[in-house]
Order: sequence, then C-alpha cells, then structure tokens
Amino acid sequence: MVMKIMKEAAVVAAGIAGAVAIVVASAAVLVVLGLVFFIVNLWIVKTGAGLLSYTLSGDWAVFAASILTAAGIIGSGAYS
Repeated sequence: MVMKIMKEAAVVAAGIAGAVAIVVASAAVLVVLGLVFFIVNLWIVKTGAGLLSYTLSGDWAVFAASILTAAGIIGSGAYS
C-alpha cells in the first residue's frame, strides 16, 4: 500500500515538474516573439512615416510600435 502511494506521488511530482517546465518555456517564447513583433512593428511605423515624408521622433515611433505589438499579442491570445 505504501509503495503504491509513493509511486503515485512520484508520478504526480513528475507531472507538476513537466507543467512548470512548459509554463517557463512558453513564457520565454512569448517574450522572444513579442520582441520580434515589436521590432517588425517599429520598422513598419518608421518606414510608413518615411514614405509619407513625416518626421517622426523616436519616442513616438516606439510608442506606436508598442501599442501595435500589445494589440497584436492580446488579439492573437483572445482567439486561441
């Protein structure tokens, strides 16, 4: 009886460790993809401003790119 409980506890502990590993890995992937999306959005904002011959300061370009990135990440998470 005791051995059966110990085996079940080991299985549960392995399952919890696996779940924690998945959470950490998914958080790391989310951060990396967020940075990639931010860089792409920043390039799009700067290129669009340049095509329109609009002088855009760096802080407003970063602000616009951060809003676009946050909206994209939140919107993609809402449908998954």
